[in-house]
Amino acid sequence: MKKNCAIGTALLLLSLGASAQSAKLEYGDVKSKTKSNTVRIAPEVGFNLNNLYTRSESYTNSNMLKAGFHAWLLIDVGLGDHFAFQPGVRYIMKGGEITSSYTNAAMEVKSKDKLTLHYSEIPVYLAYKFGRPGNGRFMIGAGPYVALLANAQDKSKVTTTTMDAAEISTVEVGQHTF
Repeated sequence: MKKNCAIGTALLLLSLGASAQSAKLEYGDVKSKTKSNTVRIAPEVGFNLNNLYTRSESYTNSNMLKAGFHAWLLIDVGLGDHFAFQPGVRYIMKGGEITSSYTNAAMEVKSKDKLTLHYSEIPVYLAYKFGRPGNGRFMIGAGPYVALLANAQDKSKVTTTTMDAAEISTVEVGQHTF
């Protein structure tokens, strides 16, 4: 699965590189006043918070935020002074953490489940840039993206306590990679 993701990403970058050969490659702001096609590469690395929401009436749960990481390589292909075609490749880590508890007359069950999802995404945007090239500009864009789940990990911990006089506690810890 990881090999398919890497091969797909490499093919996308090769095809974008081939189409960018005819365009002028510039880094930074465009300072010319002509309507030439320019190609810029914009890397981005960041931190994100994700959450999975569950709701149940038979047990009590809480949904906590899970910290994640993302890295992105955006290619900005200028189509005149105001429009740009923006394909890219993004790795993003998503997921959530859920704790729940259930109590009846015989026992109490507490569980903690941490799900981590690793995605490779390929967004393709069309953006409109307000203002003049070379100045600070406001952009608005939209477009589809394709996502591939590269890896998933589920870590769980279940604690069961009986309510009789002995109070026996059982702890089960598990980890699954898909």
